[in-house]
Amino acid sequence: SFTIPAESVVAVVGETGSGKTTCARLLTRLADPTEGVVRVGGVDLREVDPDARRAAIRMVPQDGFLFDVSIR
Repeated sequence: SFTIPAESVVAVVGETGSGKTTCARLLTRLADPTEGVVRVGGVDLREVDPDARRAAIRMVPQDGFLFDVSIR
């Protein structure tokens, strides 16, 4: 369990297998917890409007993606 203060910018870092991806998946609702609840501002994340959630949370995946085109 952890708490992130409002208006914070947070980087989640750690060793392989420490739960970074699981944490990101829970915050973005790419996964839901099998036990307990994820709350944002005291509100169950499952009750937050998806557009509002997407506007508030950003995720940079660990696997990079390269485009197969030139950028001009």
